[in-house]
Amino acid sequence: MDKFRTRLQVEGLDQRWLPSAVATGSTAAVATALMSSRTSISLGYAWPTSSETPASVTLTARVGGGAVATSALAAATPVGPTPTGSVKFYYDGAVVGTATLDGSGTARLTRPGPTPGRHPVMAEYQGDVNYAASTSGQAAISLNQTTDAVVDSTDWGYGDGNVGGTTAPTGGVASTAAAPPPAPPTSDTLTWDNFTKLAAPPADKPYAAFIGAKNDLKFSRQVTTTTIQDETYLSTAEARVKIKGDPAFKAVFNKAGSFIVRGKETDSLLAHEKLHLAIAEYVATKAAANFPETIGAGSGSVQGTKDQSQDAAALNKARAAALKDFNTKIATFRATWDKLNQQDQDAYDAETKHGVVADAQDDWAANYQAKADVILKAGGWTK
Repeated sequence: MDKFRTRLQVEGLDQRWLPSAVATGSTAAVATALMSSRTSISLGYAWPTSSETPASVTLTARVGGGAVATSALAAATPVGPTPTGSVKFYYDGAVVGTATLDGSGTARLTRPGPTPGRHPVMAEYQGDVNYAASTSGQAAISLNQTTDAVVDSTDWGYGDGNVGGTTAPTGGVASTAAAPPPAPPTSDTLTWDNFTKLAAPPADKPYAAFIGAKNDLKFSRQVTTTTIQDETYLSTAEARVKIKGDPAFKAVFNKAGSFIVRGKETDSLLAHEKLHLAIAEYVATKAAANFPETIGAGSGSVQGTKDQSQDAAALNKARAAALKDFNTKIATFRATWDKLNQQDQDAYDAETKHGVVADAQDDWAANYQAKADVILKAGGWTK
C-alpha cells in the first residue's frame, strides 16, 4: 500500500479518501488514504471542599487518527497507528504549555485554578510522521463570585407572673412601645427601664412580666460558580455557597416584645427575667461552637449557542440549586438552636416555678451553664 498521506482536518470536517491509479493487469483497485488528525479539547477542575475556588484546572486534548476506504462504496474505517507527538495548549489566547500524547492519543496539562471571568481554551496538535497538525474548537471556563450579607433572626419570649405580688389583672391595653435603644441591654445591664410598661397585660400574655428576644445569626454569604462551555457550546455550571468569615451568634433583647405590668417591678422578678436572657446568651455561644462548616452545592447544564448566551442561564441554574441547599442546611441548624434554647428555658421555668421557688432560682443562678449543658449535649451539641 502507498505510504500514508496526511492533510489538516479542522474541527467538524469529515474524512476523505482518494483511490490510487489501477496497476496494469491488476484485478483490484488499491486505495490510498488521505490521513488526517482530529483534535478535541475538554476541561475539568479539582475543587477541594476547603478551597473557595477550584484549586486547579486540567486541560485534556484527544487526538484521533485518519480513515481509509477500500472501495468507492465502502464506509471509511479508522486505520493507522495512534497519533504521537505533542499538543500545545492555549489559555486566554496565550500558550501556557505543551504536553506529550500518551498511548491513547491523549495529552493533559494542569494549571492553577481560574481567576474571575471567562477564559477561552484551545489545543493545537503539532502533527507527526503519519498525521497532519490540527486544532481543536474553542472551549472556555468561567469563574463568578458574589458576596452578600445575611441576617437570620427568630423570636422567642417567656412570661412570668405572681412573683412578689398579687395576680396581675387581665385585659387592658398595651402602651405604645418606645423605639429600641441603639445598643440593646445584656443580661448584666437589663433593668425594668428597658421593658415596656403596661397597666395590664395583653389578653394573650396574662403575665406580670414578659421578656422577648431574638436569636440572631449574621454572616456574609459567598456564592462561587464555575462554568465550563465545551466545543458544542454546552454550558455546565457548578455552584457552591459558603459562609465568608466568622458568623455572629447573639441573643438580643427586644423591648418591643417585652413588658412589665406597673406595680410588679420586684427585684426577684427582674432577677428571674435577667437569667432568661443569660441562658439565651449562653446558648448562643454554644451555637457558635457547634456550628458546622456549611456549604451548599448545586449544578446546572444548558445547551447554548456560539454567542455564549447560555453561560448565564447555566450559572443561574446552578446558583439557585446551591442556595436552596445552603438555606436548607442553615434552617436545619437554626431549628436545632431554637429548640435547644426553648428546652433550656422551659426547664428553668419548670424547676423554679417561674421564679417562685427561691432555692431553685438560686440554684439556677449559680449553675445555669452546667444545667444548660446537660440539655445541649443531649441534643447533640457536644462542644
